[in-house]
Amino acid sequence: MNIKETEEVLHCTGCGAKLIYNFATHANKCEYCGNAYKIKAGNKPVSAGSKTSNAGCIPFKRDITEVKSKLLHWIIEGDQTPTDILSADFELEKAYFPLWYFEGKYKGHFNALNKKGKVDGADQPLSGAFSIYAYGGKAEEEGSVISNFVTSIDKSLIVPFDDVETDGVTLNKIADRNSCWNTYGNLSVANSVYVQLSNQYGKDSSLFKHYLTYELEAANAFYLPCWSLSCMYGDTFYDVYMDDISGKIIGERPVEQYMEPPLRAAIFKKYALVGLGLWFGMLIVRAFLAAIVGGHFNPYDNYYNNILFSEGAGLYWLLRGALFLLVLPAVMAIIFYPNMVNKFYRKRKETRIKDLDLILTGRKPEVF
Repeated sequence: MNIKETEEVLHCTGCGAKLIYNFATHANKCEYCGNAYKIKAGNKPVSAGSKTSNAGCIPFKRDITEVKSKLLHWIIEGDQTPTDILSADFELEKAYFPLWYFEGKYKGHFNALNKKGKVDGADQPLSGAFSIYAYGGKAEEEGSVISNFVTSIDKSLIVPFDDVETDGVTLNKIADRNSCWNTYGNLSVANSVYVQLSNQYGKDSSLFKHYLTYELEAANAFYLPCWSLSCMYGDTFYDVYMDDISGKIIGERPVEQYMEPPLRAAIFKKYALVGLGLWFGMLIVRAFLAAIVGGHFNPYDNYYNNILFSEGAGLYWLLRGALFLLVLPAVMAIIFYPNMVNKFYRKRKETRIKDLDLILTGRKPEVF
């Protein structure tokens, strides 16, 4: 893919200094003499600076008590989360993760395919504008997570670092503009165009192939406030991230390998034993009725020769055995198994919730 970058330089009318648009200055005041200025319509200069000092940030707004509560509630969820998960080793980090904002235009053509993979429409023109946020750091494993936090951002929240308290906050290293664009930016634009084509033509995005070139008109860096929770359970590390702006949490919970719900066969066996009791119990009921009532209930009287009250060792007796030993247990297993599994997991979750409540109410030591 070819990238054409355009950069227009403006100069302050007061002191003549070069003006560079970035989020930290909000593009309306000279950083040197303070003279206010405007950018003419259609004239959007590119911020070439990728230094940390030129990037603004969104201040943290959530209290650490709220963050701990949200993260721990998220951790204890999950069917296979270990019951003793709150005894794991936790480490909480307050960190700024870098992002780049890219704005520009794309043009090219696309091919539409049918379900057999043949081209229905070839070399159809395609153009438009884009504005996307892309992860601006160097750690790929974090990039996939942070990118999921970024859907839309209120730019008015971004302020210069000088206006923010940064003590105790980790500042992740920012990648240069071109590296970020090549790694995340162009892929984000390409994916968004595929989504647009899918919505426009009512086809799956996999049935399109586009060939585009991009023209960047603006590229600005800033930092997103996030919380990172590292959890070591057993010999494995698990990472959980929380967006301080939206409160969205993404990560991986520890899984107890040997936590398995009861097998369906256990329910079948239980009701097979019940059926066995009913199978022979009906003979006892028949003998009891013969002794008390007599008449048609007497032995060898075939008046009640049916699947419920027949004599033993006959065809109906065998059918009754099949009903109580096979049909009844199978039906009960189908009906009650989902509830049995839910009860199994619910019992363990209630234990985790109780432990967390003891921690949050000060009856047990904090885990981090």
